[in-house]
Amino acid sequence: MAFDAKVWELFLAAPNDTDAELTFAYKTIADWNAAHTKRNKLILLPRHWTRDKAPNFTEHPQRGIDTALLQEADILVAIFRNKLGQGTRHEIEEYMQTKKPMLVYFCTGAVPRAAAESSVELADFKKKYENNNFYKEFTDAANLGQQFSHDLTLLINETHTESPIQPKHNGLVLESPPKSELNAEAEALLLEASNDPSGIIVHVKYLGGEIIQTNNKVLNNEKDARDCAKWCKALQILQHHGLIEPLGYKGENFKLTSDGYDAADKIKVKGSPIP
Repeated sequence: MAFDAKVWELFLAAPNDTDAELTFAYKTIADWNAAHTKRNKLILLPRHWTRDKAPNFTEHPQRGIDTALLQEADILVAIFRNKLGQGTRHEIEEYMQTKKPMLVYFCTGAVPRAAAESSVELADFKKKYENNNFYKEFTDAANLGQQFSHDLTLLINETHTESPIQPKHNGLVLESPPKSELNAEAEALLLEASNDPSGIIVHVKYLGGEIIQTNNKVLNNEKDARDCAKWCKALQILQHHGLIEPLGYKGENFKLTSDGYDAADKIKVKGSPIP
């Protein structure tokens, strides 16, 4: 049965020697969602540049990650084994300025000889924050998974109740608008999507604007915030009525449902309002 929920994005910051740890982090988040999402009306969405950032040859890699992922995150999770990584360091120091929650973990396992030099840099970074910042240590990937699971639950219990974070909907899971007939934009969007060969609506945000597109047409004025808001509301209304459904987790693509096609046909043939 469908239900409304909020989506919080978890940015995973980790150097390239933490594949095993990242696997446990993904599993922990998935397990939390399976156990708690319905009761808490909250979905945790893990975000990492290897999975969630398309390469763009025209932009600086770190700047692209910052814009697409880091700036959108509600919680940062940093994991270190033997390396610091300049990108990870930058991400932590940038995110600290937001004052949003951060979970940071350092491995205390044996350091391989090949990683001896890089581990010194990591130790210096850790020492810089040891007196004023709260972090935890783990012995191996399995131990990290256990601690992360416990800490994640505690953090969600603290922040979700008090709601200090302002989660972004990004078109994925939305608070239900009042039950009403479709407005002009919702009808226009529904009709245009019904004419699209795949029945797909695309909603993409970028630096400086956003577009809502279907049937090879951009329906909003992408540089006009007020107009964008009207068409975003149209998306919400269509989803609330079950006339479209999201594809994937990013909230960028929607597909007409069977009810959506029926509703569009009703508007075309009879011009009748949608109940």
